[in-house]
Amino acid sequence: DTSALTDPRLKGILNADDLDSTIKKISTLIAELRFQLDLLFYTTPSMAGEMRRYLLSNGVSFETLGDLFSWIIVKSPDMLTTKIPALIMSDYVQSIRLRSFRALRLMEDLLKRALKTDKNAATDEAYAELVHEAREKFREIMRKGIVDSPEDFDVLVLAYELKGSLVTNDDGIKKMAERMGIIAIDPISFLEGLRRLKTMLS
Repeated sequence: DTSALTDPRLKGILNADDLDSTIKKISTLIAELRFQLDLLFYTTPSMAGEMRRYLLSNGVSFETLGDLFSWIIVKSPDMLTTKIPALIMSDYVQSIRLRSFRALRLMEDLLKRALKTDKNAATDEAYAELVHEAREKFREIMRKGIVDSPEDFDVLVLAYELKGSLVTNDDGIKKMAERMGIIAIDPISFLEGLRRLKTMLS
């Protein structure tokens, strides 16, 4: 996913000046290993779109982006025939349900606090702080450690379909990958593995 390219630690390991040069060095490494070992690197159209938007908005040039995607195969997951065990989806639905209950209790608690606030002492700033707290806690309950976007689900299905490994820093993707029997690799381990392969070939 996008974190495979944007993990801030990659810049230091590659001795890169910025994100653009980080992507250039990763592209060069991917190209060399694809030529020498015929290693294939995939992502999905939805995740490719997310990558492009993020990289372009963070200083990566169109040229660098073009070079990167000349070595990455963009493939749609087979959503019609790929079969995911029902137990995994059942666990996922149960997790969403439990999180929904927690989020509901959070909203109830915050509403009680708001109603107890002295209207004469209440300020726009106080309400803004309460809304901010609600958003942050709600986001943590509903999104942390869970697959929460179509882009995330797409890459999981593609990795499952191809029997490939998945490079990500996302805890939600990692947990679901483990349940599905997909090998999930963090970006640093992935980069170190690629560099070891290059050293063995040189």
